[in-house]
Amino acid sequence: MAYVDVHEAAQMLNVNVQRTRALIASGALQATKVAGVWLVDPESVHAYVHRRHDSGGRPLSAQSAWAALLSDMGRRLTDEIIEAFELNSEQRRRIRALTQRETDDWRWLARNRATVVHADVRPAYLTRIAATPAVVQAGLSTITDHHLDLTEPAQSLDVYTDARTAEVLVSTYAIHAAASGNLTLRTVQLATAAQQLVLDRVAMPRSVVAVDLIEQRDERTSRVGRDLLRHALDEASP
Repeated sequence: MAYVDVHEAAQMLNVNVQRTRALIASGALQATKVAGVWLVDPESVHAYVHRRHDSGGRPLSAQSAWAALLSDMGRRLTDEIIEAFELNSEQRRRIRALTQRETDDWRWLARNRATVVHADVRPAYLTRIAATPAVVQAGLSTITDHHLDLTEPAQSLDVYTDARTAEVLVSTYAIHAAASGNLTLRTVQLATAAQQLVLDRVAMPRSVVAVDLIEQRDERTSRVGRDLLRHALDEASP
């Protein structure tokens, strides 16, 4: 399917051009710049419309999304998580109530957890990026860690990191935005204690990976994500 320009994407979304550019900048739409002009992947437009129409409400804040994901949607809400995210009693109640949500709801509920950029980088740099402190592998890059029935894409990487590290990576490895690139760079911005709890690991836990996969446009990958999330929630149930 041919790419569309920003004006065409705006018409498909029934929003203005400024809003469309903001969606591109946030990673909600996949686009690539050619000769100074943004070209948008129409499949990402359709996927965004699908998420928006299915949402039935507002997505969670980054703080609530991460607190929910790290606690298996409130089933393992430890003192460490409560303290790091400074959760009051009402916030804890709301997070625990998320156990009643359908697994596919997480396609939109946790979208604010990170700013996502699809990018391209020399394949030789992927191993170095993965080994960088505060870079945490996620999504399809954790297939082996979580024993998932999927094939990891060759010479690709999906990671979370903080804004400062992301800037260093972009500068050091000449990373540039590309809708079909080999790097998915997810930038997390939280208070210090919460951000450290999120990023102080080698790979993301299965609840986070499950949501990463649920958001994928490939139906088989999305289905594996939903199954992984159900298993995580079932095992965490009292």
